[in-house]
Amino acid sequence: MRKVKNLVLGTALAASALLGGVVAVAPAAAAAPAACPESPSTNYNSPGGFTGNGVNIRTGPGTGCTAKGYGYTNHSVTVRCLAYGWVYLTDNTTGVTGWALDDFVTWHTVPVGRCYPPA
Repeated sequence: MRKVKNLVLGTALAASALLGGVVAVAPAAAAAPAACPESPSTNYNSPGGFTGNGVNIRTGPGTGCTAKGYGYTNHSVTVRCLAYGWVYLTDNTTGVTGWALDDFVTWHTVPVGRCYPPA
């Protein structure tokens, strides 16, 4: 049995060499996308607002996360923390808490710190 196994292995290696050394290997499975973290434990409670209208408030810090509300310039917000160019906040006008791109949010307390995962 061992001779058969070695013969098969040797034949496969020889065929690979004849084909330019290319060996087909199945690709590793892609990692699952990170979950959209709903609520980090960090909270700086800085008052602020939106710089544009229709700003997406999402379930996580990324455009792949679901929009759960929209912010407008006449809404007040409480900025809780920052992560990767995103702001975790509560829209005080609508009560929606989530993530918005920091380009569309202003806040008054400096510094606002980095978000940490839920405790």
